[in-house]
Amino acid sequence: MLDHSAPREVRILLVEDNDVNSRLAARMLTRLGYTVDTVNNGREAIRALQQQAYPIVLMDLHMPEMDGLAATRWILDHPAELIVVPTIIALTANTLPEDRKRCEESGMADFIAKPIGFESLSTVLEKWSRRVN
Repeated sequence: MLDHSAPREVRILLVEDNDVNSRLAARMLTRLGYTVDTVNNGREAIRALQQQAYPIVLMDLHMPEMDGLAATRWILDHPAELIVVPTIIALTANTLPEDRKRCEESGMADFIAKPIGFESLSTVLEKWSRRVN
């Protein structure tokens, strides 16, 4: 059983253009003890990663201006322009095997299906936050 109240030393960047999804995910992350900042698209994510160390990024796939796959490729192709190269985890309602494959091919480390469940979010983040601490 995970201790959901224990503060974590991992700062997470949530990249989600849907306000309701963003607020819900941020609330879950806070409840899990993480520090979370939110942005609305891939371009904003890149700017945030150039200004702050985020070991984990939760990245929506479908967003305006720059989608999650393009942002992930840019982030992983330009490590010298970032404070830290993050672990990027996909957030998507598209859960077909080919969707998962596209995420992996772009360099994403993991995949969380929408609607986001508290336990699935907790499990995936526990796995990856251990690796960045």
